[in-house]
Amino acid sequence: MAQNILGCLYKDGECTEKDFEKATYWYNKAAENGNEFAQCNLGKCYNSGIGVEKDLEKAIYWFNKSAENGNNIAQYNLECIDYFFY
Repeated sequence: MAQNILGCLYKDGECTEKDFEKATYWYNKAAENGNEFAQCNLGKCYNSGIGVEKDLEKAIYWFNKSAENGNNIAQYNLECIDYFFY
């Protein structure tokens, strides 16, 4: 959870300068450790190209992982992606 919080702090510029690359670094660490919120946040980064190159396949991958872990926001994000594809 702490790694995800660090990612949020860097993304929002709270207690530090905004740094989207550091945000995605910490989201990735937390996501790989199974944090459902970080998985969703990382999916958002890949979906929008924030701190990383935009990559829809990776966005879907991380949204799926997060949704599998019970994150309803990730499930919603997947539904929105599906809607825009069809």
